[in-house]
Amino acid sequence: MELIADRETRTAQENATTVNVDRRAMMKLTTKQHWTIHVASMAVVLLLILLIWTQGVMPGGRYRAVNGKDGIYKIDRATGEMWLTRGNRIVPVSAPAPVSEQSQQRIELGTGDVARISGRLGLSVLGRDVSGHIYNGTNYHLTELVVDVIQDGEQKRRYRTDVNAAALTSTSIFITTGANGKVSNWKIVKAFARK
Repeated sequence: MELIADRETRTAQENATTVNVDRRAMMKLTTKQHWTIHVASMAVVLLLILLIWTQGVMPGGRYRAVNGKDGIYKIDRATGEMWLTRGNRIVPVSAPAPVSEQSQQRIELGTGDVARISGRLGLSVLGRDVSGHIYNGTNYHLTELVVDVIQDGEQKRRYRTDVNAAALTSTSIFITTGANGKVSNWKIVKAFARK
């Protein structure tokens, strides 16, 4: 009987040792998991802080900074509120009066003003569109051009394109023609501007 009791005692001790080793291994695994969860949660918190911060500071966020002759203006894109920043002072600015509809009327420019618009046009990389730059030598803000494009020396097509060129500035233009061929000539036929 003693032998059986000794065997049972030894077996019980071996099982207890195995259980202790297994518990220690589980504790280490749990500790590793704990640190992994801790690091991951900190990363998520930092990303949230960065996201919230960029909404107020970065371009495309809620606020926009614009340089003006009086200082830097901060504009809230959501509400339209505006503040003027001068040094360490921030002063609220009232919104300007709305521009009257009459002053925004579209007018067609005369031939003398159309002659003051110049530039270069050529085929785009794909060869199916015309692109280039124009110079607005007029005293008007250009909004639209009507252009005759001659391709391969004979095929003439008329295109209307929107532009945004303040007086005495240059801008790029892009016209989708859908036709292949070398641009041999072009001419601005009409120009429209804001009054």
